[in-house]
Amino acid sequence: MECISTPKYSLSINGTLYGYFQGARGLRKGDPMSPYLFVIDLEYLSRKLDTLKDDLLLFGKADMSSVTRLNECLMEFSQVSGLEPNPTKCSMFLSGRLQWIKSVILGIQMFWTSNYILPIKVLEKIDKMCADFLWGHKMHLVAWSAICQDHNQGGLGVYLAKFCNYASAAKLLWMIHNKKDILWIKWIHGNYLRQNNVWQVQNRESDSWMWKQNLKVRDLLALKLGNTDNLLSVINSCCTGDKSSIFSMYKRLNQQVPSTAISGTIWGG
Repeated sequence: MECISTPKYSLSINGTLYGYFQGARGLRKGDPMSPYLFVIDLEYLSRKLDTLKDDLLLFGKADMSSVTRLNECLMEFSQVSGLEPNPTKCSMFLSGRLQWIKSVILGIQMFWTSNYILPIKVLEKIDKMCADFLWGHKMHLVAWSAICQDHNQGGLGVYLAKFCNYASAAKLLWMIHNKKDILWIKWIHGNYLRQNNVWQVQNRESDSWMWKQNLKVRDLLALKLGNTDNLLSVINSCCTGDKSSIFSMYKRLNQQVPSTAISGTIWGG
């Protein structure tokens, strides 16, 4: 409240400042102080949630004890900060560990892999962390590669980090080949491709690490699919109009096992 009640404000009328008045009632939308106070508030909430996570493994459980503790944490935060959750805009989905992997971890992963070619060790570490979290850091009863198959193949429909990154890289290559009117792609053509195309150009010593990684993935995909023509054909088959689907490309790259008649019962229906 000191941050809110001690400042003085003036009004700008036709470009001229007039008078001062004391702050007292809080901050209005657009006030320069708002972002700083919001960050301070959320830092407090973040630390409270970290405490709950350590005490109850909250983010891996969906029992009533964890839900009650979470609600108590939010109520305490409301009393301290004056911020209150809107019940009409809040929902809670109690689906346990798998839902966290699919909705949260996969979302973060897709954000990074859609923009960067991550090192293979990083991608393998992401998969290992997801597998450990799914099994509660206990013995893994099913291989992660099997879990990452579709439901009708006996898996859980989770995505392998490596092939997600490869599919994203394939989309970037497709965009560089087709979207020549986009500014950053014009820059790539002017600096890296020049008179070549993205399917045949070879990297140079002076090229950036990221560009070299894109070309490295291109060569890996071409080797996996037989040749560059097959790669281009697969990418085009995953396109609808002028849009390319990362998830369609992922399914083409990740070898699927045959469907099983008992897939619906493998994971408890």
